[in-house]
Amino acid sequence: MDTVTRLVNFVRESSSLQHCLFRALLEEMSAEHKDNLLHNDVRWLSKGRVLERVCDLRDELVSFLSSLQSQKASDFLSFLTDNMVISDVTFLCDIMSHLNHLNLRLHGKNHTVADMYEAIEAFRSKLHLLERDIHGRKLHFPRLHEHCEKNKIQEDPAKKDFVSRLAENLKERFESSPKLSADILLFVRPPFSVSADGQWTAESKKLVPSIDEAALQMEILEMGTSDLLKAQHKDALIYHPMGESGRNRLAMLINNVEFDDENILRGRVEKDEENMERLHS
Repeated sequence: MDTVTRLVNFVRESSSLQHCLFRALLEEMSAEHKDNLLHNDVRWLSKGRVLERVCDLRDELVSFLSSLQSQKASDFLSFLTDNMVISDVTFLCDIMSHLNHLNLRLHGKNHTVADMYEAIEAFRSKLHLLERDIHGRKLHFPRLHEHCEKNKIQEDPAKKDFVSRLAENLKERFESSPKLSADILLFVRPPFSVSADGQWTAESKKLVPSIDEAALQMEILEMGTSDLLKAQHKDALIYHPMGESGRNRLAMLINNVEFDDENILRGRVEKDEENMERLHS
């Protein structure tokens, strides 16, 4: 990823003339993208987008770098014409696409903490599918599959290990996280169909000791008979604030658990990226 970042910044920042020449080349070649993205390491989503653009513009970048007379251009040209290295780049591009999809599900509008929790659980299952797929048909690694087929590249065990580490890291992290029952998740999303005296109220009390369990049960019954609240929820996703019941604190707790997991996953993915680059350096 570091080499890709330096390549993009080299094309865009070295000189305004160089950048304009590259844009002109893309227009002449009728490239799908008229420019590369300037990579910003702070923005998580930008990594995946930069990788996508570099993969899509690989041929154009090779043509452009071949026209430059500098050692840096020569080094980047060697990078882009090494099929084994590009297999890693296409793999990371596909992986980042899956991670970005998860990231958007965690940060999108109108998503409840229940949606976020389920997104993490679904992603864990997806990682196991990716483990099997990486050495199979590569249905979920389209860029890697196309590159390997075109250049007759053999399977690389390091890529499966990479996916396995992601799955294991996520599993280890969640072993110490609170286990949320289906009723709790249902309560956080549409709280009108849960049973007032269900086990979920006791589980909520364990997660947030300040919750008044008796008041929570009574308020759930009142909410369940309110046509106004049901209509508001249906039309505008408006929930009753629930006063002292602690519903917001419960939601915040689940929310913090989710984002802690996501941040740790980000760090470990970046660490694995560094390891893969060293493997082929």
